[in-house]
Amino acid sequence: MGMEADKLQHFLSCGLISAIAFISASLYQKSHYYRLHIGALAGFVAGFVKELGDYLQWWPGVLSLKDAGADVAGTATCLLAVVVRESFSILPRGSQWRWLPAADQAA
Repeated sequence: MGMEADKLQHFLSCGLISAIAFISASLYQKSHYYRLHIGALAGFVAGFVKELGDYLQWWPGVLSLKDAGADVAGTATCLLAVVVRESFSILPRGSQWRWLPAADQAA
């Protein structure tokens, strides 16, 4: 596997992990900041564990700052995309997603 393909895998995997964590957190918590923090934490932890495993030789590989940079870039890109997407949401600012109507809005 080429060096570029390895960095792309790091970038995409941490970005995907961040996206999955962000979406999963939205099922339980509606706070935008909470979901962003969960997504960021998941991506950074995944990248850190991968590099720690390389350093401790849990699997074949060597510690690489370029890999860690690709991990951070993937996580940051994913979260930036989420922020941009949510800033152009069709919902009014401050509104919350509701799975069921609120009691005061029920007819």
